[in-house]
Amino acid sequence: MKKLLERLPQHAREVFRAADPEHALKQLLQSEFELCEQDNGERTLLFFEFIASMRDPAVKGKLQQSFSTLLDGTAEILTEMQKDRLISTEQDPKSLAVMLHSLVNGVVLMGLVAPNQVSFQSLAEEIAKALWQGLQPAALRHEFF
Repeated sequence: MKKLLERLPQHAREVFRAADPEHALKQLLQSEFELCEQDNGERTLLFFEFIASMRDPAVKGKLQQSFSTLLDGTAEILTEMQKDRLISTEQDPKSLAVMLHSLVNGVVLMGLVAPNQVSFQSLAEEIAKALWQGLQPAALRHEFF
């Protein structure tokens, strides 16, 4: 998770400063999903096994600290992007951070348990479309009545 948080600010800025943020977001999601598929998903399985062992107080404490750091760091990045008007200011950054990580982790988990039902390529496109529709700044929205 530390590596994710280290590269997240740069990736987020690249995505939302791109000429086509929706496409850039799709590419970022595809690359993240591809990382999860490497080595037949063994590293990803190990991550979920670690989460499953939360009954152990030592593991629980480490997970809570790691996820708190990840979510707080993501919320800070989102707050900065809102200040820079790269994304909408209508959403709470902390809630948005939880939603984004939950969405990606949920898709990865479903890919592990139902690989024949989950197309990371298709999902990356659909997720990017939905996220960009909700995240784009009001000034960029094209509403038709």
